[in-house]
Amino acid sequence: QSPLIEARLTSWMTYQMDMDGYENWKFAIWPSDPWNRVSYKDPSWLSGDMFYVYPNHNGKPCSSVRWENIRLGLQDYNLFRMLEEKGVSLREMRELYLDPVLTPFEEAKVEFDVYSTRPEIHFGYSRDYRDYENIRAKLIGRLASFQID
Repeated sequence: QSPLIEARLTSWMTYQMDMDGYENWKFAIWPSDPWNRVSYKDPSWLSGDMFYVYPNHNGKPCSSVRWENIRLGLQDYNLFRMLEEKGVSLREMRELYLDPVLTPFEEAKVEFDVYSTRPEIHFGYSRDYRDYENIRAKLIGRLASFQID
């Protein structure tokens, strides 16, 4: 199972790599009984790795902790972009807010598997949720300082 923080970090990595967005194909790939057997292809893909929302009794998606972390990551991404609009450079954003918790993209470890057609890219990152909340508070504080001026 992927660590929960990775759901939030997808947006951080998207920003770090200076991309506009990312594609995610595993929004709701449910097994036949997702409330009682949450693994899609047990034991290969464990709970939460193949779907971010659950089917609700009315047929509409029901949120999950993983989905809420994606939402937080998207909000963080928007905070980064809003600060950029105020003139904060991508370089400064990386140095102050991203590098303390994420391995710089250029330093990511790339491994090639002879049985796969694509490389595996491994990023180092903090698994301490408080680190991201502290940085989020700094981002909001910095953005608020522009609002006062």
